[in-house]
Amino acid sequence: TYSLSSYEEAVARMKEHTNNACFISKKELAEALGYGSVNSVSKFVYGLPKVNKRYFIDDVADSIISFKEF
Repeated sequence: TYSLSSYEEAVARMKEHTNNACFISKKELAEALGYGSVNSVSKFVYGLPKVNKRYFIDDVADSIISFKEF
């Protein structure tokens, strides 16, 4: 897994894996963060709104950074 130190770094990593899209799937998120399973990233997207099983990258980045603070 990768260590993300800032919101901007999280957004950049996710956009890199989605060809600069605004939304990311759990599979793409797992790949972007270096996890082997989509179940490993469920904690980052739990409770976030989604559109067609894809999450808004800015919301996911906020969640990842907030999750690290606990």
